[in-house]
Amino acid sequence: MKWVFLILTMCSVSSWACEVQLPPRILVSSQATGASHKTSHNCESYQIEEVYNVLREQSGSIPVARIQMALSKQVKLLSTSSHIQIENIERIIEGNFTELKNSKNEWKSELLGSFYSLDMNDKIEVSCHPCEFRGTEHFGLKVTQLGSVKLSLDIQTRVFKLEEAIRLKTNISAFSDRIETNNWEITKAPATNFGRFFNQPENLKFYKTNKQLKAGEFIKESDLTPLNLVRAGDRVEITFENDHVKVKSQAISRQNGGISDEVEVWNQANGKKYKGVVTDFNRVTIKL
Repeated sequence: MKWVFLILTMCSVSSWACEVQLPPRILVSSQATGASHKTSHNCESYQIEEVYNVLREQSGSIPVARIQMALSKQVKLLSTSSHIQIENIERIIEGNFTELKNSKNEWKSELLGSFYSLDMNDKIEVSCHPCEFRGTEHFGLKVTQLGSVKLSLDIQTRVFKLEEAIRLKTNISAFSDRIETNNWEITKAPATNFGRFFNQPENLKFYKTNKQLKAGEFIKESDLTPLNLVRAGDRVEITFENDHVKVKSQAISRQNGGISDEVEVWNQANGKKYKGVVTDFNRVTIKL
């Protein structure tokens, strides 16, 4: 009796299992929404969505067993092959245009609700318009077989160029002139129209904040005010240099100046005035 009950239970579970048939090659989009699949049996919409959520994040030749492991026990995959060749639209486009590798891309795809089954000999072609790789960009994707177009998609994306930026790890108070190296990290961030990123980490010690900055924010040029590294009337070290020689001396600064500012100095030794660029605290470089 016990075995009869077990067999009936197994049959019941098997009859209610969600079965999804996968073709040997498919075209997917990471941004597709919704789910419907014709070659499925006893499946609820959320179970189909579960399958697609796994497939959308894959690319290349993927073992069916690996995909199965990522799914719940109630979903069973069926396939005539041990591997599925998954073609991810976004990765295909990014792989064809090197300009997209150093950018953040917000995709909008026509591929909504399902994937497309492909034959193994189908060819995928991509194009772009206007090919400026900033702002709104349109990419065309065609699937062809023996010269005939089987599928044509227009994929729109917003392209944001990534720039080197300094991101704060801790809060920094207003008017602070001590932004220690352990308070920030160098990373990449999408370019913005609301101020340029400050991307000179080696010179950060020469600035102070002009407002409170919070952890996670990117430091912009407008957030900083240069410190006075030299002051009028103070003695400074001057360096005369060209491509072949460097000569150091002492002089009196006639102006206040921050990093990279041009200031006038007076060399008491010869009574001459020179103009040079501030390079550090109480240091000025004069190009010969």
